[in-house]
Amino acid sequence: MGLTSLTREEQRHLLASCPRHGRNHAIVSLMLGTGLREMEVCALDLADVVTKSGNIRSRVVLRIHKTSPGRQVPQHVFLPHTLQYNLAEFLKWKIRHGESVEPASPLFVSVRGHRRLSTRGLRYILQSLFRALGWSQVKGHSLRHTFCTNLLSHSNNNLALVQRAARHARLSTTQRYVAPSDAELAVTLRHLPC
Repeated sequence: MGLTSLTREEQRHLLASCPRHGRNHAIVSLMLGTGLREMEVCALDLADVVTKSGNIRSRVVLRIHKTSPGRQVPQHVFLPHTLQYNLAEFLKWKIRHGESVEPASPLFVSVRGHRRLSTRGLRYILQSLFRALGWSQVKGHSLRHTFCTNLLSHSNNNLALVQRAARHARLSTTQRYVAPSDAELAVTLRHLPC
């Protein structure tokens, strides 16, 4: 396993390790599908992702996000169709579990007290999932790296597109995110003519 990006198989294992359409599944799906940072995930309210008519948005404007000095522009992410479906199912899960679906309520809450999930709580959830799979080198930020690597391969290596989706100010930052995993490198090298 690479230190920064998960392979497709590892991503499937991670999603399969979470109860389908529950909170943890929605969190992992959201992070893999958007590349959101941990603090950005925790800051989301229902109104950020759900329209007044109850539909999942295709584009989310981030109210809280990492900013660079002198770069105070609004940031947004696009939600892939599969992620929109997963979030719609998660919304039903929230209702079944008695969680608030008021527009101003947090998208993700802690198990105890139904308060907004903290960044520390999110890290604990992710590390528990990774440990259960035997992944000692994987961190929450690895899901952001994985998003960038996935997008690079799906965009015919369009680094500028990945930079925009990752919301990086500098292309050099994006280049650090898209390092292939050892498994991807091994597969590619196997097919080199020599």
